[in-house]
Amino acid sequence: MIDHVELSNEMRSFYMPNTASVLTDVSSLVSNYGSSTSDHFPVFTRYAFDTVILPQRLVSFVVIKQNKRAIIKWSTSGELNSKTFDVERSADNKKWFPVANISATGNSIKKNDYLFTDNLPLKGRNFYRLKQTDLDGNKKYLMTKSVLFPKKYYKYPPKGRKRVNTVKTRRN
Repeated sequence: MIDHVELSNEMRSFYMPNTASVLTDVSSLVSNYGSSTSDHFPVFTRYAFDTVILPQRLVSFVVIKQNKRAIIKWSTSGELNSKTFDVERSADNKKWFPVANISATGNSIKKNDYLFTDNLPLKGRNFYRLKQTDLDGNKKYLMTKSVLFPKKYYKYPPKGRKRVNTVKTRRN
């Protein structure tokens, strides 16, 4: 029976859940095991040290329209060797342009909150995505959200008019 698996804070993000196993045939591997140890058997646990996996946990990513500005907020629950976050914007969700580069906390086991205000959003739909870069230069796109800024605001009825005429046309 496995009592528990202890993890240091530095190793916690690399732990692969449900991978612990007990080695019961220890006497063939360790001489004098039965006479020199307690009743506990060694526990083997797996960790993933993949360089492609970026060591941060995104908790939230929110884009809010506030008057004529876009407020972009995000939070991480911990970071390891995190360098920067880039906020990129697109009008079509295909061509992306950087609008902000925010320094990351770097190394942290606590919640980190970030905020960027886009004071000049595009007219129409604005897509925002978050890119994280670690100290080794590895990059990962984390999430995409959008917000709509109307292309034109109309007053109804137009100034000086009490009614609006509609005209139907016919195409031949």
